[in-house]
Amino acid sequence: QQESSLTTKPPLPFAEQVKQLISSIDFLEKIWEDDEVQKHIDEKVWSDFLESIYKHLEYLEDQL
Repeated sequence: QQESSLTTKPPLPFAEQVKQLISSIDFLEKIWEDDEVQKHIDEKVWSDFLESIYKHLEYLEDQL
């Protein structure tokens, strides 16, 4: 039998998810500092987006 290329991997442990999400948040915050980025993304949309990410981070941290 041939294994499907769509086999699912086990989910990352919460601690690893927190670590990766914090790294992503740092990256996103640096992107936002670029004036060119700010010209193309509505500030409210960006703020709501980051708020949802921070809420997810809070959820993950509560699981530790």
